Amino acid sequence: MMQVDRLIKAAVTADGFAKWGCTVTGGKRQVWVFYTLDDAAFVSRVQAALAQTGPYPIELSSRKQADFSAEVPNTEQTRLTPKRCLE
Repeated sequence: MMQVDRLIKAAVTADGFAKWGCTVTGGKRQVWVFYTLDDAAFVSRVQAALAQTGPYPIELSSRKQADFSAEVPNTEQTRLTPKRCLE
């Protein structure tokens, strides 16, 4: 599980492409929350990173969320949530 965590974070945060928000564990699941402007590119990066050592039992979902930053008004970011089932 730690390997998946490291692979996902390294694939999308190293160059500032996405921001990691948090990781929530419970109910036999682990959910990582990331913020990015391009959800399709995010998914591609995660899939490419995990393909090197996978497959892993994860699913990816995304949703638009208003950006609350005072620096960039009236823009939206995508919240990406890779989920890993532990069953």
